[in-house]
Amino acid sequence: MGARPSPDLTCEIDLFAAQISAQVRAARLHKLVIADKTIANVLAYCQVAMPAPSAEEHAVISAMNRFCRAWAASYDAIILCQDRYEQHLESKTYTKPLFAYQAAVAERLESVLAEIDRPTIRLPLGLTTTERLSVTIDGLEHLGISSHILAND
Repeated sequence: MGARPSPDLTCEIDLFAAQISAQVRAARLHKLVIADKTIANVLAYCQVAMPAPSAEEHAVISAMNRFCRAWAASYDAIILCQDRYEQHLESKTYTKPLFAYQAAVAERLESVLAEIDRPTIRLPLGLTTTERLSVTIDGLEHLGISSHILAND
């Protein structure tokens, strides 16, 4: 699996809060928000990055988990892109090891999604951007979220 970066709970909390803030701000301006991740993604990453938290860290991560389950009701649906990406980033010290455990994060995300129990549109692997959009629109319409929102928002 390779070396992992040192996890930092303060950073994880910041990422968790930033995700909430970004989605709340977007929701104020639009009827439909499609984001590249949810707080479930951030929580899954945190749980994988910090597999043996201290008692204090565990209490915070448990609170994040409870908040994630409560906040998930604000999501009409979750669109899950299962493709994995290898990015070439300048900072290999911290970011390179993160890609070594995408599979573990994806597995943990499945558990988090099961806990929050929201409708999930699963995008098949290997789709083009146009195909992803088509599957997303079809899935949203199947859930009763009309595509006219996409056209008018």
